[in-house]
Amino acid sequence: MKFSIALPNAIEGMATPIPFADHKQLIEIAVLSEKLGFDAVWGCDHLLTQKYVKETFTTPPNYYETLITLAVLSTYTTKLRLGTCILVLPIREPVLLAKQLATLDHFNEGRLTLGIGLGGYREEFEAIYPQRGNVHRGTLLEETVQALNLIFTEREASFSEKYVHFKGVEAYPKPKQKKLPLYFGGNHIKAIERTARWGDAWMPAGLTPEDLQKGIQRLAEFSEKYPENKKDFEIAPQYNLYLAESKKKAVEYFRNSQSYEHIVSLKDSTHKGGDIEETFI
Repeated sequence: MKFSIALPNAIEGMATPIPFADHKQLIEIAVLSEKLGFDAVWGCDHLLTQKYVKETFTTPPNYYETLITLAVLSTYTTKLRLGTCILVLPIREPVLLAKQLATLDHFNEGRLTLGIGLGGYREEFEAIYPQRGNVHRGTLLEETVQALNLIFTEREASFSEKYVHFKGVEAYPKPKQKKLPLYFGGNHIKAIERTARWGDAWMPAGLTPEDLQKGIQRLAEFSEKYPENKKDFEIAPQYNLYLAESKKKAVEYFRNSQSYEHIVSLKDSTHKGGDIEETFI
């Protein structure tokens, strides 16, 4: 079993108060995480302030861009894996992203793990791409995954589907790792199927042990559908951890925290159909 730390690089106002952690403290967290023996640190990906954060706080949050943050942390660590949890793939242009990921994987000597997903806030996508309001983000994500795979493996790559198009792209260097570990974030059945089809690991958020086990079973079933990617998938669940004298006190802390409000804000996306109270395990 591996334990990792979520970097507070882009969660002010969402899961923490404002202010919370500055760029220097992010470095300190990574250095200490490596010293304490954690497997990885994971940076989250938000470019813009969410509506509910604007309504709650008068001071804007600082969101430090994920890939640049991980690049900086590469220079302060030597063994710690550096991951994205999760990179919001629909807002990223595939060719530029492929170049950024490959470059980062070289500078950190092959320690990059790529966690991807739709993103819990469609409002971010529509703010950045107001002209693409009718885009199906799931399809765009799947096309981007296929496009990245081509760029990473082919000398010259071309791709043309519904949303993603490029021609004659020769992009070097390729990632230092033979294959970037690919984690799919999300609790939805489609995230599980995408893991089985293209991924190396499934990264759900806040599931009960029972729902987590159901998801693992569905992953095994989908794996039979995509035998070309069949493997022992890693399972990397995300949880909030609150320490207190008793479970009752820890739950009380959580209910009164900004992290709780963050989970509530995801009731129509990541946690759709789930019972927030059941995440207190």
